[in-house]
Amino acid sequence: MAAKKWIRRLVITLVVLGATGGLLHWLLLRSLKEVIAFTVEQQTNGAYAFRADAVDVSWSAKQALLRNAVLQCRDTAGRQTFANVRIASLQLTVDSWREILLDRKVGIGRFELTGATVEWHDRRPKEAAKQAPFHPSMILDGLKKALVHLRVRSFDASGVSFVLFRGWSAEPFAVRDIRFSIRNFEKINNADGHIFGSDSVSFSLGPQHWVLPESHSRIAFSGLRFLGNRQHFEVDSLSYAGEGASFAAAKAFFNTRHLPALYQKEELILDTVRCVSPVLSLPLHAKKEHGRPAAPPFKKIQINVIEVTDARLHLKGDNATALRTDKTDLGIYGLKVVPGSTHPVTTDSIRLDLDDVAFLSKDSLSQLVVARMIFRKKDAFLVGVKYGPVNPAKGGMRFTAPLLHLKQIHLDELLKKRLVAHEAELVSPGVSITPVPGKKKAAGPAGFYETLHHLGELISVRVFQVRDGQLQMHAGEEKPVDIHLRDFDTRILLRDFLDADSLVDIKHALPTLTIGQIAVHTPKLTLDLGGYRLDGVRRRNWLKAAVARLANGTTARASGVYWEAFDWDVLQKQKAIQINRLEMEDLDVAIRSTGAPRTEKPPLPVLRITELAVARSRFSVEGPNVQASWKGQSFFLNHIRTQGSYFQWDTAKVLLTDIVVKKPEMNASIRRVEFDNQRSTRIQGIEVNTKNSRNNVPEAVVTSRIRSTDFREIPVSALEATGGTTVVTAGERKTKAGQQQPRRPMPQLNRVALHLRNWNVRYLGKKDSIHAGADIQVRGLSVGEPIRYDSVQVKLSGIQVARERLSVQVPVFETTLTKGEVTRDGAVRTAALLEWKGASAAWAKNDSVRLQVKDAGGTFRDANLVHRPKEPFRWQDLVPKARLWSGPVAFDTPKSLIGAEGYAWSGSTFSLLGFHITPRQSREETFRTAQWQADYQLIKGKALHISGIRYGKGEEGINVRKIVAEEPDLTTSRDKNIPFRHGIEKLMPTRLIGQIGQKLAVDTVEVVRGRVTVHESVPGTTNWGLIPLENMYALIRGVTNRPQPGDSLRMLASLRLFDNHIRRFYYREAYADSLSGFRVQSHLSRMSLPGFNPIVQKMASVEIRHGISDTLYASWAGNKYAAFGVMHFYYNDLAARLLDKKDPNRKPLLLRVENFLANAIILHKRNRRPVYVFFERDREKFVFNYLVKAKLQGVLSAIGVKSSRKFLHKYREVQRRYGFPDQSGAFVVEGR
Repeated sequence: MAAKKWIRRLVITLVVLGATGGLLHWLLLRSLKEVIAFTVEQQTNGAYAFRADAVDVSWSAKQALLRNAVLQCRDTAGRQTFANVRIASLQLTVDSWREILLDRKVGIGRFELTGATVEWHDRRPKEAAKQAPFHPSMILDGLKKALVHLRVRSFDASGVSFVLFRGWSAEPFAVRDIRFSIRNFEKINNADGHIFGSDSVSFSLGPQHWVLPESHSRIAFSGLRFLGNRQHFEVDSLSYAGEGASFAAAKAFFNTRHLPALYQKEELILDTVRCVSPVLSLPLHAKKEHGRPAAPPFKKIQINVIEVTDARLHLKGDNATALRTDKTDLGIYGLKVVPGSTHPVTTDSIRLDLDDVAFLSKDSLSQLVVARMIFRKKDAFLVGVKYGPVNPAKGGMRFTAPLLHLKQIHLDELLKKRLVAHEAELVSPGVSITPVPGKKKAAGPAGFYETLHHLGELISVRVFQVRDGQLQMHAGEEKPVDIHLRDFDTRILLRDFLDADSLVDIKHALPTLTIGQIAVHTPKLTLDLGGYRLDGVRRRNWLKAAVARLANGTTARASGVYWEAFDWDVLQKQKAIQINRLEMEDLDVAIRSTGAPRTEKPPLPVLRITELAVARSRFSVEGPNVQASWKGQSFFLNHIRTQGSYFQWDTAKVLLTDIVVKKPEMNASIRRVEFDNQRSTRIQGIEVNTKNSRNNVPEAVVTSRIRSTDFREIPVSALEATGGTTVVTAGERKTKAGQQQPRRPMPQLNRVALHLRNWNVRYLGKKDSIHAGADIQVRGLSVGEPIRYDSVQVKLSGIQVARERLSVQVPVFETTLTKGEVTRDGAVRTAALLEWKGASAAWAKNDSVRLQVKDAGGTFRDANLVHRPKEPFRWQDLVPKARLWSGPVAFDTPKSLIGAEGYAWSGSTFSLLGFHITPRQSREETFRTAQWQADYQLIKGKALHISGIRYGKGEEGINVRKIVAEEPDLTTSRDKNIPFRHGIEKLMPTRLIGQIGQKLAVDTVEVVRGRVTVHESVPGTTNWGLIPLENMYALIRGVTNRPQPGDSLRMLASLRLFDNHIRRFYYREAYADSLSGFRVQSHLSRMSLPGFNPIVQKMASVEIRHGISDTLYASWAGNKYAAFGVMHFYYNDLAARLLDKKDPNRKPLLLRVENFLANAIILHKRNRRPVYVFFERDREKFVFNYLVKAKLQGVLSAIGVKSSRKFLHKYREVQRRYGFPDQSGAFVVEGR
């Protein structure tokens, strides 16, 4: 029972389940299309609609079939993008309905798609459509999302088409007849054989003809196949055409083992690509791209082997084919394309042989012709290279080379008609540059750059190596220039070199450059350079040797030359030479001068050198009138520049040796010069010799800031020299008649301190010489217009002056000049102080005429000394400002010995101390040999002072305020036994004064304590009379030889005569009187008459025995002929006796009778009356004799020897004859 119930329940259950299942099956089959349509509508918000003719599902067989299904966009008007899908037949088999319903994962065992068409419509603008480019990584993202809910063991599709419609493209892009199959689409791994998450993928395309919507390029092929298990791709009858380029190949195929990298890493990696009979045609000029280029689909493309068989390559210019190759086999190995990198296309090696290849520039004016082009691995060998203009008649740059080796050539650029490689080597090129025919002027830098750019359109390498190159360049017709370069090797950064727009860029593009020899020839210059080397990266240059020759014979040689950063662009644009550093090991310059005078210096080229250093140098100058040379041991200057016709610099350190300058009038040499314009300059071994001088300076130190060759102003602050010697010899400077030496501009000096120590100065004349030691110090010296100085101190020591008859020694002579100036015409204005002392001098005319001065000194001080060369030199203005003094002075003449203890001059006063005049011979010897009577005189005195000396102008002459003779002593002797020389008139005092040649005026002559001693012999005897005039005081006024009307010579004196006092003696003589009229007065004090015995005994043989005179006064007048006057001679108790002339002690009878008669009758024993005096002058004797004799006549008249009346009578007789005025009434004599 129980069993039946269980069976019954089971049957009922099964029936219910079966009925339910059948009902559900019927419901599913009936409403599946509506469910799918509803689902599509719901998921797309009603944008898309789904329909199908039939949908069959077999639940037991787990199969589904869909026929003629359509997925279509309902509203296309408002959409920019949409799709339509049509499927003719779709059949699939699922693994489990449970997984689909519960796990939402579809496992498909078999999927078959037939006759499907997918249409994609894109109405967005062209720019917006490009904003989301396709990347292969999107495939991986899609596969990962699909594998989350889908698993397929077998997928087959045939007759599938894809059509893309774009609003900005007239033609749709369509891919038709697509066939593909997938096996085991389950998971994604990194296995190279697991493609698109499947074990096997294959697809194929039938004949296609595509028009790319953006470039309008066309791609066509007859068939395309891909086998995923072998990863093999094959294309039949492939062709491409677009933008001037075309490609066609009978067959192309590739295989790879790394296809998953396409979507995993966005890298296309192929093992082998083969192409049979391809034909490639490329334009010569690439078309410019407008706008931003599209992003590349792959980050990297790598093809290990590319083999091309029977290839043909055509590169076309605007009007002709530039390159054409036929049946060429090409092998490319290790091709890599990395978009966005420096070199997007690289290869490991290329195998290609081409013959007679020509590369043209964009404008087809220049070409690069290669006789043979060989590719080996990554290198290309260009054999027989020629470059130049297409038209052979055109000028410009050309070169030929047997070989151009390009290393690691870039295939992508080669296809663009450019030779691009990593490195190139040009072997033994021969370069020539010629001007364009018909052009007088050579092509400028612009033409050179244009040539470089033309070459840059064809060749581009990172490094360009040139070995054993040769270059020849000819430019200009009127001023031709020939340049030859031999054996040059260089390493060029060619891209920078060819793209250079400036000379600086070119130099930067030359990391290294060596040139064996450079020769430059112009009509005026020949330049030979050897061993040039360039480091372009650091802009450094080396030159082993350089020789420059000018047409006039000037040469310059240099070796070991180095310079940095020569700015070629500055040279081109600014015509300036700019160098950072210039060094030379040796520099030898030999200048040849024509001697032609230059009116002005031409401007120098613009030059700027940061540093200049020369290790050794030699300079020489040779011309018609000059030879000069010197050597340099070190030479350093910085910041050198030119300004006009001069060089300028900031810092200079120069060591020069063996400096020699030779001229017709001068030879100079300097042993060593250490020049430093920041500290001091030391000059050693200076010698300067002229025809008349020799100068030697052991060492001189100059403090200067000389920063220019413009020596119109020399910035010297101090000059010191020690131990120099200057020797000057006598000579005449001869100047050709009519030739005037050009006046050179005076260099400017500002505030210079000059100091010459221990200087030895000598002058050697034909008959004289001067020697002295000197110390010269100048402060604040400024040389210009005018020359100025603060002070000049000259100290001369050990001065020795020697002439034929003169010798002078001055121990010290010092000169100090302050605040002075000297103009160019020689005018001087300064404050001056001269001092010297201890000087001695000796002069000898002959053996008997000598002058000697000892211990002389002096000073001269003038606060405003002015001298103008065109004005007469007025020494009279300088003498009052001097002070002079000396020790003993001696002057010897043939007849006299003149001397003094010394002299002194101060302002306007001259003093002679302890003077004397002594005859050389004794009195006896003099008189014994004398032919005629003459005075034998001895003169001496304590001092002679001449004060108030004034020097007038022109006719004024010398004015003396006062002459004082202190204790003058005159001793005069005359032997009257010697014959008297008649016929010579002795002039009166005013006439004697008038004979002085120099205009002279003395206010006062004063004699203090003078002494005059007169010795005279008695004619016919050996007796000598003595007249001593002692304690003489005299005052003489009006001494002049330019008298005014009314002037007179006046003398007032007092003296003692034999202890008798002459209280007053007055003499006055008129200058205007042609007869020298004079008046005399004399006053004697009381005296004893026997005191005159020394005179009267010797001269008159009379002895006064006794007598006293209490009055002796005389007054007379006269002229040069005679004198007349009166004498008051009052005396008492006069007694005298006559003496025997031969023997005063004999008293013969006759003589006693004469004495008796004389005392008793003739002589007046006493006298109290005046007497007349008259005396006719002996004009052959001096006025002193005249006055003494006249007074003696008065004495004789007073004592009775002479008659007073006879004197009066005689006077009246000669009054008219001698021109006397009547003056007898002026003298009244009473009595007899």
